[in-house]
Amino acid sequence: MRSLIRPAFHAFTFAMLACACLLVAQTVNTLLGASLATLPTASEPARQEPVSASTATVMPLSAEELARYTGLSLRTPSQPSTAVLTVTVPTQLGLKLLGTLTSASTDMSLASVYEPTSQRTRTIAVGSTLQGAEVLAIERTRVLFLNNGQVELLDLTSAPAALGMPSAPPAPAAPTTGFGSSLRQTGPDAYAIARQDVENTLANLNQIATQARVVPSFTDGKPRGFKLFAMRPDSLYAKLGLKNGDILQRINGSTLDDPMRAMEAYHSMKGASRIELQIERDGQPLRKTYTVEN
Repeated sequence: MRSLIRPAFHAFTFAMLACACLLVAQTVNTLLGASLATLPTASEPARQEPVSASTATVMPLSAEELARYTGLSLRTPSQPSTAVLTVTVPTQLGLKLLGTLTSASTDMSLASVYEPTSQRTRTIAVGSTLQGAEVLAIERTRVLFLNNGQVELLDLTSAPAALGMPSAPPAPAAPTTGFGSSLRQTGPDAYAIARQDVENTLANLNQIATQARVVPSFTDGKPRGFKLFAMRPDSLYAKLGLKNGDILQRINGSTLDDPMRAMEAYHSMKGASRIELQIERDGQPLRKTYTVEN
């Protein structure tokens, strides 16, 4: 009888041990899973309870912080001097303001004044000096000078410095440069020119400027373009069919009443196959066209 029970007893014992081990394993697995679930992982930030709109405080973003976050520079606009704004002292320089050419960038604003002492028309810009006075500002109808520590005003309503405005002396002679040597007339107001000649001219504008006097032209203080006079007979201007007294108003459709537009007109001639000049001669509009040949 014992021989029959003993094997069954051993089997029963092994079965109980297996059940106990399985129960312990499940318990340990449950505890371990619970402990891991309560710990936040490194890649998952701890969750925060949402804050209601009534209790949240919104902090305004200052201009300094915005500039720091975006990388933009924060510039404080310069405030003009009170003396400049309230200046009423007329200038003692004896000048006549002919007109101004203002731009969004003050460095590019220009003014044309007549100087009776030298009987010349001069073009001035902010920062330049005339008769020892520094140009402080150029506005639409006036120019401010700093003369001997005092701010002085020159406007369009100032009395003329002289009754007459004699013509300026001829431009100084310059050596023959050969600019426009390929120009030939193909019609009443039509011409043809080699591209190399155009590129050579645009690269030597300083030398071209010595062949005539070119000054801003104004009507009632408003810019109209640039007036040509004291032109040399063998100059590029003469070869282009221009004459003394002509007012150059447009180049390839770009007006010349603003420094930025004048720069656009200059760039429009580079690589162009056709150049058109719109001028005013004796009060009448006139167009001249130039075909650029490769």
